[in-house]
Amino acid sequence: MKKLLYLFFALGLLISCGAPTDPSPYSFELTAFDGDGTKKEITFKIQKQIIDSLGIKKNDLILMGITATNYADWDVKNKSTYSYDRNGLNFISLLTTDEKTTITFSVMGSSKNSFGVEGNLTTFTEFNLETLKLIRDENEMPIVLTSEF
Repeated sequence: MKKLLYLFFALGLLISCGAPTDPSPYSFELTAFDGDGTKKEITFKIQKQIIDSLGIKKNDLILMGITATNYADWDVKNKSTYSYDRNGLNFISLLTTDEKTTITFSVMGSSKNSFGVEGNLTTFTEFNLETLKLIRDENEMPIVLTSEF
């Protein structure tokens, strides 16, 4: 009987410990809502240099990721048909041009055009490397680029 009690005690410890809640410092999940209101969990992969070399905190990246997912359907004509790609490669990387370096969020999804034909999209949202704020144009509109493939 004592052995059975030890077994239940050990089993209880194993179950209560469970899997780690933050398995990788280089990824995180966010909850987002499709155009029709369907709830989806999407995963972002983080370029290691952003955390290791630049020391940007994961919590800051999560807040920026929320903003990026909110703008994922920015250039979509039929917003109610937008759907996040649950299996897509959503990533956070550094983008360097002649003028500046930004933190760029890539969000994959799909949307239907006016004829009902679905197309795959990738939306790129850029953030200032120093302030971690969304980059806006001279009219204070966010700079969001969408690519169809």
